[in-house]
Amino acid sequence: MIGLTPKQAECLAFLKSYTAENGGVSPTVREIMDAIDLASSAGVQRLLKALEERGLIRRLRQRARAIEVLLPAAGAPLDLAALSVAELTALSDRVDAVLRQRATGAVA
Repeated sequence: MIGLTPKQAECLAFLKSYTAENGGVSPTVREIMDAIDLASSAGVQRLLKALEERGLIRRLRQRARAIEVLLPAAGAPLDLAALSVAELTALSDRVDAVLRQRATGAVA
């Protein structure tokens, strides 16, 4: 995620978390606007366009809630320095949860 502005990283983190929490359903432009504190939907559209150009999301035109977050290829190195604080925190929380599960024998 090299080259993302702080707002782009915040938008991407919100898209990931919202989609995960809502069964794969993506947020509306208005929900994104409110979540990342933007004043207009045009600002959200610019952020989404930039994320799409970088290959981080895919959008279906003329469809509501049609934003797909694209994951890096399996085995691709993770550039921790390029992650936002929110993304690092989420990653750390996930690693902690997996380690706790493994310690209790819940995960192989």
